[in-house]
Amino acid sequence: MKPSEDDVNIIQEEYLPDDTYQKMEDIRISGSAYKQVRIGEFISIVFTLCGVLSAIMASEVKFMLGEEKIASEINALNSINMSATALLGVSIVANAKLELQWKQHKHIYNNYDTLWNTDIWKGLVIEIAIIFVQPYPFFNKLKYREYNNNVSAEYVNAEYEINDILLCCMILLRSYFITRSLMKLTPYTEPRAQRVW
Repeated sequence: MKPSEDDVNIIQEEYLPDDTYQKMEDIRISGSAYKQVRIGEFISIVFTLCGVLSAIMASEVKFMLGEEKIASEINALNSINMSATALLGVSIVANAKLELQWKQHKHIYNNYDTLWNTDIWKGLVIEIAIIFVQPYPFFNKLKYREYNNNVSAEYVNAEYEINDILLCCMILLRSYFITRSLMKLTPYTEPRAQRVW
């Protein structure tokens, strides 16, 4: 069955844009879509800070008061951290979808593009891997010990908790989400500046 001329025109307009067929973006729609991207980024900041602060509080309370005395409070802080991390993962995927929709309104991508065929999924995988670096309750008793026998007549031993090392890495890696969200506030990422390029 041969496609009709209307089908061929539709296919050429959607898949084969040339110099004679150029769409202009609707500035109001793309501006509204960009505002949604910004709001999604700020929601990511809230979940990032909630997770980081609850992990810091759990670590400090455990160090100051001991884990045996207030185990229920430490478990509550750990569960807040885990919940914030799960919601941050959902927020990351939602932000990627919002950014895809914004780029579709700007005609950078067409309406048939998805997260998977635009290589956005590569960044998503890296960001999801970043949020898995955090203190876990099953690492509570594990310690990293380092021995140095080269010091004259004394042994210098260092002992670190695995969760404290993971907490430091968590703070460092999750600062990426805060920096990325703050970059959305710069005048160079405003919709008016985006129309220039």
